[in-house]
Amino acid sequence: MCAVPKKIVDNCIRAAAESGLKVILVEPGMLSVSRLLHYTESGELPTVIVDIGSSTDVAIVDGTLKVTGGLPVGGNTLTRDISESMNVTVEKARQLKVLSGLSAGPNQRQIVAALEPDLNKIVSEIKKII
Repeated sequence: MCAVPKKIVDNCIRAAAESGLKVILVEPGMLSVSRLLHYTESGELPTVIVDIGSSTDVAIVDGTLKVTGGLPVGGNTLTRDISESMNVTVEKARQLKVLSGLSAGPNQRQIVAALEPDLNKIVSEIKKII
């Protein structure tokens, strides 16, 4: 079960209608990912879904959606971490995050060091949810 303020749902439906779309179903993103996994994978193994956007959403799927959770740590936080740690602009930090990520390269060590504390927070919270 999940809850979203009615005003948010109404705004999304109104935006879709103004774009000429007819809304048939409204569901949380994690539920739709869970449903997609059910139909595209064998669904035999428990699965942890982690969606890092502006915040981080976590879902545990074991046949059906079992539990969801959220963290206030997300992409903007990670960008800021890189910016502050490497002493670069936020735009440059975003580019480093998107183009380099945690892949091997000349900036890998610095990026990993910058992101490690918040990534550890995410992992810690996932372990609590599990």
